[in-house]
Amino acid sequence: MWRHRGRIIAFCGLRLLNQQDAWLYGMRVADDVKSRGFCTRFTRALIEETRSTGRKRVGINTYHYPHDRSPVYRIAERVGMKLNATHAVDVFWDMPKSITGPDPRPTDS
Repeated sequence: MWRHRGRIIAFCGLRLLNQQDAWLYGMRVADDVKSRGFCTRFTRALIEETRSTGRKRVGINTYHYPHDRSPVYRIAERVGMKLNATHAVDVFWDMPKSITGPDPRPTDS
């Protein structure tokens, strides 16, 4: 979590995959502080945290493509990361409006 003036303005998952690799994913930022450099500072801090554990590589998970020029790519470039490859596309599913549980009534089978 990233705090500014006592308020949580951003959060991101950091997964230490193995002795060499880490992964950043799911960064979210409060709308009223976007485009003010907080994400770049937060990403730098996460990379430094990863380095302090001895990891050599940090990946970023995003559903955007490089040609989109989304903020995640601009931030990655600002902190000195280079796009290595695009391996797969994540697939996300919306939650159902209601969840149907098992029917506890006996059946005639």
